[in-house]
Amino acid sequence: MLKYLTLLLFLATFLTSCSKNNPVSPGASAWIDPKAGSSFTFDNYSTDTTTGLPVPGTRDTTVDTFLQSGISYMGKTNVSEIVQVGKFTRDTVYLNYESNGDISEFIPSGNGSLKWFTIPSGSKTTSTALIANDTTTYGSIIYSTKVTETFSYVDDETMSIKGQSVSVTKLQASIISSLTTTPPGTTTTSTSASFGYFSPTLGYITKSEDLISTDPTTGTKSQGHLMLLIDYTEK
Repeated sequence: MLKYLTLLLFLATFLTSCSKNNPVSPGASAWIDPKAGSSFTFDNYSTDTTTGLPVPGTRDTTVDTFLQSGISYMGKTNVSEIVQVGKFTRDTVYLNYESNGDISEFIPSGNGSLKWFTIPSGSKTTSTALIANDTTTYGSIIYSTKVTETFSYVDDETMSIKGQSVSVTKLQASIISSLTTTPPGTTTTSTSASFGYFSPTLGYITKSEDLISTDPTTGTKSQGHLMLLIDYTEK
């Protein structure tokens, strides 16, 4: 669930954080998003904890299609509705393009509730979002879970997409998860990291990568995940 949530948040971070014809400028007040009918195709797969190679049976081709743009939804305007379809998934994402260039996404927020999360994709400043803060009781044991995600700008790079060199901006998302068990009142903490890349000229995410992580208590490794843009059509 956390890995999937990370990918959704990175999608929100990078989706359309620029004009198709103009370079990105931090804090821009008027950014253009892809219009209805635009689509972006990705190669998705989990990565082996030892080799980093694709895990057999996990590979999928997913297509993100903009169904609507500039609509009003759940108290915000300038919202885009995007459907994500693949062999293993079908989801709908709602994104709002804020006046300062940041982006908000309407996503689950603990106990099945929903809320807007705002990510500073325009300003490139570091920010932290509270993803979950839940308490569950089983018998006499209380389990308290807290999950936060911090977004930070890394650098500007280039990628090859469809045989062309494309400039991209790289951001990092770090998730810190803590579980407190009472009694005895002990807390275990784990950290995972993801990187996302977006292209100012394409106006969309080009790559998202969850790194292989290790459980600090058991030493067990968790698979990583890679999402890479391989084709697109813009309207």
